[in-house]
Amino acid sequence: MLADKIRFAFVTCQDWPSGHYTAYRDLLHNDLDLVCHLGDYTYEYAIDSTRRGIPAPTGFEEECRDLRTYRLRHTLYKLDPDLQAAHARFPFAVIWDDHEVANDYSGVAPENPVFLTGDWHSTFVNDLKLDFKDPRARTVATEFVTPAITTGGDSTPYGPYYAPMVPYNPHIKYYEGDRRGYFKATITPELMELDLRFMTSVEDADGTGYTERSFVVENGVPGARPA
Repeated sequence: MLADKIRFAFVTCQDWPSGHYTAYRDLLHNDLDLVCHLGDYTYEYAIDSTRRGIPAPTGFEEECRDLRTYRLRHTLYKLDPDLQAAHARFPFAVIWDDHEVANDYSGVAPENPVFLTGDWHSTFVNDLKLDFKDPRARTVATEFVTPAITTGGDSTPYGPYYAPMVPYNPHIKYYEGDRRGYFKATITPELMELDLRFMTSVEDADGTGYTERSFVVENGVPGARPA
């Protein structure tokens, strides 16, 4: 018998030195069937500083290049108590992107169609068109780009970088460049409901989460609308 509803979150980009896993601590307040990790679970870069309010750990001064250094990197990430708690509570479906190996898009596509993607360290809600050069072209699908869990910390490098292009791309229905968090979603045969959760901080260990926006995609109706 098929389930009449599934509840899940989708996450990406959890660079350990960029900040605390506040988003995973927030995730624990939800009743989820699954967490989909869309890649960049670990980062291969050498660690010479952190935004966690602690010194860089010893033994991670070199970039990951072999089995030993990759095993050490996974050990470092898996020692985080918030990540441990999330894995203990929820099953994870994890796919790799680029930083698990070496730097430079990931996604899963449930039926409707809706595409769930990450890797941009920013948040987008996009109408997908057959012809992006024609603003009157029919919308055929929806894309939700989830923000980073930590990567970039509390800094704001992406807002000024991407924001100027948004007015020239009317298929972009929502954009936020520089806040960390995740999407959580509930799917029924009739519709998909999504809450965008942002964190007040990932550099402050006492950061908390809040719902920034909510969206709905109706079955058979491409395109997201505000909930």
